Amino acid sequence: MDYDIVFAPVFLETPKKFFLVNSFLGYEEKKRLRKQVMHELYGYVPNELNVDGILEIIEKHCVIKDRKNLSKQLLEYISQDRSPELNYGFSTKNPDLYELITPSTITLRHSVSTWKEAIKIASRPLLKRNSITQHYIEAMIQRCHSDPYIVIGPKTAIPHAAPDEGVNELSMSLLRLRKGVTFATDYSIQLVIVIAALDKDRHLRALMQLMKLARNDHDRQQMINAKSVYEIHEIIKKYAADP
Repeated sequence: MDYDIVFAPVFLETPKKFFLVNSFLGYEEKKRLRKQVMHELYGYVPNELNVDGILEIIEKHCVIKDRKNLSKQLLEYISQDRSPELNYGFSTKNPDLYELITPSTITLRHSVSTWKEAIKIASRPLLKRNSITQHYIEAMIQRCHSDPYIVIGPKTAIPHAAPDEGVNELSMSLLRLRKGVTFATDYSIQLVIVIAALDKDRHLRALMQLMKLARNDHDRQQMINAKSVYEIHEIIKKYAADP
């Protein structure tokens, strides 16, 4: 059977658009996946307005005489002057990948002995500037034992944990290894990207760009072969969203 898009709970080699998803998706996970798919396929993320939620807040403080008409007018007001071409669903609080992964958060190493050491080394720039705590590093290591979604592409892994496990600010760091280290028993990883998210949304723009980069064989290999952190950063810059 012919197909255009692949959704799977584990990484698969495919020339088609690929999305790594959990086997069971909660409400927030469905929203994030929808945003990613819309951005990948159509180049923008549509705004989602929950007018019913706004009305529930209003009802706590006053009496609504005409709920249907109020709902209609609220939707018209909030939606005015918005268009997919001008508003991509991101604010200035949603940084590009190159703004989070900078030369100061990129580490180059020939090899490491274990994936635990890889996570610790990759995390050092964030720990040094207090973007994360030591507890966050330990939480990432614990999650790697049971998280099959850490590998997002060939030679690429994204260790992460929950925001409340030691994230002080939205941040990311990258460790490049010349010689791969084994993650999840089956994968040889050379690019380790630590993601420290404060919530479920503000890192999505950078994450979508990272997913594109992870699927680009040429750019991914260039990063692995790069001789300096600045070469890697220039490659990452290519994935910045258009203004």
